[in-house]
Amino acid sequence: MRQFALATILALGTTAAFADAPFAPMPEPSPNEGPAFSEYSATRLSGDQVQLTLTFEGGACQAVDEPVLGEVSGDTLAVSIPTHDTSEMCTMQIVQIPVDVTISADSAVSVLDVTVLAPNGEPQVSGPISISQ
Repeated sequence: MRQFALATILALGTTAAFADAPFAPMPEPSPNEGPAFSEYSATRLSGDQVQLTLTFEGGACQAVDEPVLGEVSGDTLAVSIPTHDTSEMCTMQIVQIPVDVTISADSAVSVLDVTVLAPNGEPQVSGPISISQ
């Protein structure tokens, strides 16, 4: 009986000690790791047309919308790819979501700074993709 009481006191004390402990946040990917896309490429089709192909992990009910071209900074064009939910009720299953679009990019642009936006508008995954000729 004494052992049970001691074990209970130790268990409650341990639980109380960790009850207010903050959980460590997930580490951010290093900027040197490259894009967080499973597969990606950007190929110049003509002087002002680039074929952008990438795959990212998203929800099973998540679909991509048309890309939105942003500002050009130096040789880099910002590209946002919004997404939306295709259903109100969906499983939490993670799937590979492909993107295959042709965008306009001046011949001076050699890098696409791509950001996929979650359905709530927050950045979901991003990274630079160099344009091959």
